[in-house]
Amino acid sequence: MRPEVQLFVADGPLPDWDGSEEEIDRRCQQLEEIPRPVTAEEAAALAACFGPDDCYGVAWTLLRNSRGYFLGAAMVDVPFMSPI
Repeated sequence: MRPEVQLFVADGPLPDWDGSEEEIDRRCQQLEEIPRPVTAEEAAALAACFGPDDCYGVAWTLLRNSRGYFLGAAMVDVPFMSPI
């Protein structure tokens, strides 16, 4: 697994709605630094980083960046959260 993915995964799930602006900005920056495309192993690790809500849209970026594995032939188990 590449270092950029390891760093993102090591920080755990995305913060929820009460996360600080600095933390959300930092996680966005980490996410943008992950080279695309991600591998199946990386996509599975990133799937564990979804938080309790959409983290002001950061979760959508995480999904979009990994969609080749989340939605493609190499499906991995992705936590599903029903819309409110």
